[in-house]
Amino acid sequence: LEEKLKEGVVRYPGSGLIGDKRNIFLMGHASTLPAVNNEMYKVFSKIRQLNIGDKVKLYSGDRVYFYKVTAM
Repeated sequence: LEEKLKEGVVRYPGSGLIGDKRNIFLMGHASTLPAVNNEMYKVFSKIRQLNIGDKVKLYSGDRVYFYKVTAM
């Protein structure tokens, strides 16, 4: 898992798939430390700035999916 997280966001096995009606559980780093050079460690660093009603864009292959934040 730790090796995959170095490459970006990881979907928890068994959770919903992108485009599915089920909940998707995504994991990723959220570092705000300036010394961190791997950008994948910062992928969720601004997640705390999201608000209910905001839209989130997910990319999968050549497709783009939009989700709306419904709870925090």
